[in-house]
Amino acid sequence: MKKNHFLWLIGVSAFAFVSCDKSETSSLTTTQIENTQLINDEQTVETTSTDVDAIVDEGLALKTVTLKSAIADSSNYLGTCPSLKLDTTTATKSLTVDFGTNCVGKDGKTRSGKINVTTTSFSKYDVERTISFQSFIVNGDTITGTVKKTFIKVPEILRRKAHVVENLTVKRGQNNGTISRQSDIYRIYDSSLNRLLLVTTWGSSQFTNAKGIMLSKTVAEVTPLIYRVICRQIVKGIVIVTRADRNYTIDFGDGTCDGIATVMDGTKNWTIKL
Repeated sequence: MKKNHFLWLIGVSAFAFVSCDKSETSSLTTTQIENTQLINDEQTVETTSTDVDAIVDEGLALKTVTLKSAIADSSNYLGTCPSLKLDTTTATKSLTVDFGTNCVGKDGKTRSGKINVTTTSFSKYDVERTISFQSFIVNGDTITGTVKKTFIKVPEILRRKAHVVENLTVKRGQNNGTISRQSDIYRIYDSSLNRLLLVTTWGSSQFTNAKGIMLSKTVAEVTPLIYRVICRQIVKGIVIVTRADRNYTIDFGDGTCDGIATVMDGTKNWTIKL
């Protein structure tokens, strides 16, 4: 069990579910339980965002790098499906990741539909990529919206850095309502042999749940969210969540893939499971 942890609501990794232990839930107020569910819903969008980012990365690597078999063997998402189509013959370049119907990835999630990426260049810096979705469904949740991503050249860090602007909507399966998020964030990608290992994220987001309740989220660059692709979890970082009632601090921990974080609202601390 981590000590003094908080949590973020993002990104990325599988559709993470956040829940409280039953013994802890019984000691929480109605507002605290409601805000735990809000964090759960926001985390779903965050994880979706990170997953899409990683899937596009793997798809581009498989279509552009020579050692494709090695990339496929070490991939974290793409198995025998989906199909990939890269077109660089026209002024607008494109990548289509087509999951067809009921494509089960290496992460165990079932996807259908398409992720479409368009840009003027997949190799240059300071060029915007636009990610959109076509009948894209993940584990019963329908994803719509756009992600605009621009890579920034920062030679001194020897890693890729991107400015990412998101406008995402998730229609939950089984008529569980629609949630949305608008984000202005930065990400740094750590890779080895074209395999994505870590995604580091900071910036701000506005989130609205199915009941129309809004919150804002801020992650400072000095305490960013660290997403470990191998365990598909945010494992480190501090998030400040602001609602009308009060601020919440969430800490993902020390980098361990243990699936827990701690929420603090100024009156109580409680552990949540990712």
